[in-house]
Amino acid sequence: MNVVVLDFETTGLSAENDRIIEVGAVALDGKNCVGTFSQLVHPGDFLPYHITQITGITDEMLQDQPSAEEVMPQLAEFISDRTIIAHNAPFDSKFLKAEMGRVGIELENPILCTLRLSRRVLPGHGSYSLGNLATHLGINLERAHRALDDAKATAYLWRHVYEEVASQVENEIHLEFLQDLSNKSAKQVQKMLFV
Repeated sequence: MNVVVLDFETTGLSAENDRIIEVGAVALDGKNCVGTFSQLVHPGDFLPYHITQITGITDEMLQDQPSAEEVMPQLAEFISDRTIIAHNAPFDSKFLKAEMGRVGIELENPILCTLRLSRRVLPGHGSYSLGNLATHLGINLERAHRALDDAKATAYLWRHVYEEVASQVENEIHLEFLQDLSNKSAKQVQKMLFV
């Protein structure tokens, strides 16, 4: 399955009122990384202090960076027709749609959420945050809350979840099957895969 793993760092939680400040993406053909996309993005305003505290990204780092209007067409080209993977995909997909919409680009790519899939396929973790799952699974997460590092960690998590499902399923795994899994309860998925 050819996918692009996507992560955004943003000025806040509202895709309507906040803006992206960093994009990280990893393109995978099967298990192989075939490209990365990483770009700081000037949001057009000063960063809230707490965002700098979380991400380590400063106003100085962003002052000479391109705007989202310049970056989004490049990102759309990088994503192409691939399935999009994100950890907490509703958050990233809202920002993706909002930022692409501001430049008149409409993406119709399918989206899968590693947070939802992990909750169903990898039971027993108290927290399903990317940092916690990375620690439990031995995934290197060098700089949490930096977009490319988070995207790389999510790519490893995606591979782990995919391989866990593949080890329990005889047929080839299709997008629709994974979407169906993510919409079932953890108990239903456990019965389907592990009984």
